[in-house]
Amino acid sequence: MLQTNQTWEDINTRLGESCPNILQVIDLVLSLPAGSSECERGFSHMKATKSQYRNRTRSTAMTMLLAIKMHSADIQKYDPSSAIHHWNQNHHRRPKFMDKKRHNQIKLNRDLGRG
Repeated sequence: MLQTNQTWEDINTRLGESCPNILQVIDLVLSLPAGSSECERGFSHMKATKSQYRNRTRSTAMTMLLAIKMHSADIQKYDPSSAIHHWNQNHHRRPKFMDKKRHNQIKLNRDLGRG
């Protein structure tokens, strides 16, 4: 007989071999959310994000935007100091940008016969 003070680990240990399928079903049932508020919030965020200006957004980009929107802190609670510090410390944001620009200028000059 199971007692109310037993933990789920104790139950899995005692009944794991004799009824593994029932325990898997119980694990699945316990993992289901009790309500649909998380799903509703997700659709609400998607509706706000996928507006007429973003109607061609691909699903991967939409997934990333929604993940940021749903898992980020509120803007009132956000402290940007760590992000600003990281931005200021990272001096190589686009290290090859000027190299490509110089290469294109040299190629253009060569094509025009200037050098």
